[in-house]
Order: sequence, then structure tokens, then C-alpha cells
Amino acid sequence: MADDIKAFVTSKALLAAVVYRIPDILAAHGPLTVSDICSKSEPPISPSQTEPLLQLLCSLGIFTLDITSSTFANSPASTLLTRFHWTQWYRWVSVYPGPFYELFTHLPSALPESESRSALQIARGAVADTPTYALLGKEPWYADLQGMMAAGATAQAPGMLKDYDWGDMAKGGRDSAVCDLGGGDGTFMAALLGANEGMYGAVMELERMANVAKEKIFGENGRLAGVKERMIDIHAGDFFNEVPSYSNYVIRWTLHNWGDVDAEKILKKIRGALINREGSRLCIVESVLADGGGGRLGRPALYGSIVMAVGGKGGMERTEKQWEALAEHAGWMVAGIYGLRNCIPSIIDLRPA
Repeated sequence: MADDIKAFVTSKALLAAVVYRIPDILAAHGPLTVSDICSKSEPPISPSQTEPLLQLLCSLGIFTLDITSSTFANSPASTLLTRFHWTQWYRWVSVYPGPFYELFTHLPSALPESESRSALQIARGAVADTPTYALLGKEPWYADLQGMMAAGATAQAPGMLKDYDWGDMAKGGRDSAVCDLGGGDGTFMAALLGANEGMYGAVMELERMANVAKEKIFGENGRLAGVKERMIDIHAGDFFNEVPSYSNYVIRWTLHNWGDVDAEKILKKIRGALINREGSRLCIVESVLADGGGGRLGRPALYGSIVMAVGGKGGMERTEKQWEALAEHAGWMVAGIYGLRNCIPSIIDLRPA
């Protein structure tokens, strides 16, 4: 019980370690005493304040401590938090114990049945029908949020690309192109195209992020320019209003932002826009909770449900039965659910009913 009550202490200690780049200092210099770590930080930090922080994180397997030499070193876990690690997990630490933490202080206020607003809406003094992403888009840390989501897509892409047969959607060339709805800066679609020769793709996002994707893919020296010849378009828009027509779609970590009524509206919009050819589908990348909670990776999936509830009333992760019912009401059927290695979500393969 004590660990659960004081879990925020761990989160904030981890945030402090990332802010002062302690994993990077240890990666660059090897095992160091706490005094040496603190002197190499910018700005220098207090050894007496930092040592208990590092001791706590060592007890959790984040960093290691050599008692004989009184030196701290990176562990496999803290190595993930270096700026140069390809998974970019440090971005998650920068957001969750940081700006998300402040939003979570409003969670108890959002629980009464008489309160129509989410914790995010309460925190920002917004009315109940203010869209989640309209509020998030105004946050000074919105770019950090998008960077975190892109990092998550990168870190989990190997499992997503290997454990589902995306190749079927490459056989028809442009006619079987895949549109990533809410596709962020295009990172995942670029990885998907890179792994599937002959596949064509597109991304739809809100205007602000669509412009970022355009720059990364079509801009001069864009980071994702290697796939621009097979990227049909970057669409700026809101999928509640209109969805561009393609033969295949993918939507990742998006439907859990809404309750069934709004999620059904989105699925119906996609179904109405679908160019229905043989093999046409919608791949939903989301957690699938086990009956009673959890799922393949247990607690991380349950965290997601609470995070969604903070962002908007009705936001939720779903069980297999709930996904099947939602799909049926929107004109789809669940053709299969695929677990993905080293990933929190699964792929829910929907076909037109």
C-alpha cells in the first residue's frame, strides 16, 4: 500500500533524473560518484538532494549502485532513457510526470455524476463539449506530447510491422493505399511504407500536426523524405466531419479517447468513406482488455483507461466483446485480433460487414 500511495515520488524522481540528463551523463562517462554526476549536470545539482533520488531509482532497477566504490551506473532500464536511444523513452518521462501530472490532480473533481466535464476541461476552465485535442493543441507542451506519441510509434513499430500481415495491402499498389487516421507526424506510416515495398500510404491529421508531417515528408531535407514517392497525400482535417476515401485505413491509439457514441460516429465515417475492394480493412491499434481488466500486458492497459478518462468523459480502453459490439453497430465486423510483441496494444482487424 505504501508503494501505491507514494508512487508519485518515483515518477517525480524519474523526471528529475531525465531533466538533468543523468542517464546521458553516465552513458558518456561510465560509473560515477554522486558528486561527479552532480558536477557534470547543467546546471550543477546538489549531491545531498540527488543521492536519495538515485538510491530510490536503484531500488527499482533504474540505475545501479556499486557499494564498494559508491558509484552509480546505468542499468538496462536507465539506458532506455538516454537521448540517443532509438526508442526515445525519455520523452514519456518528460510528459507523464510533468504536464500530465498537473492534469491528474483534477481527476477526483471529474468523477461525480453531476460533473459533465473531464479533468482536462476542469483544469482549463473549458465547457463540457470542448474537444480534447482542441484543448491539448493550445498547450505549450503540445509538441512534447506529439514527440512522445511519435516515440511510442517508433518503439513499438517492430512488433507492429512483424506480427501482422501488412503485405496484403501492398499488392494493389496505389489502389490499395493505406491511410493513417490521426497519424501524427507520419513516423508510423513512413515505417510501414519502408517495411513494405510497393505499398502506398497517406496520413490524416488536424491541421497543425498535418503541417508538421508535410514538412518531415515533403520538405527539403525532411527526416521522412525517403518514402515521399509513395506518400499520396497528407490530409488536414477532422475525421468527425470527413474522412478521405481509401481502400484501407489504420487508426492508432485514437478511439480510446472517446466513449462508444463518438467512437461509433468515427467508425461510421470511415465505413462511409471506404473504397470497398477485396481485402479492404480498417486496422485499429488499441489495447484489448481482458474481462475483469488488464490484458496481454496487464496494468499498462489499465493505466490507459484512466489517462483517457482524464482527457475526456467516456474515454476508455475496451474488451474484445466491447470492440465486437462497437464494430457491429458501425457497419464492421472483427475479422481477427493480433497480439504484438513488445507492444501494449493489439491490432483489431475490421472488415466491412
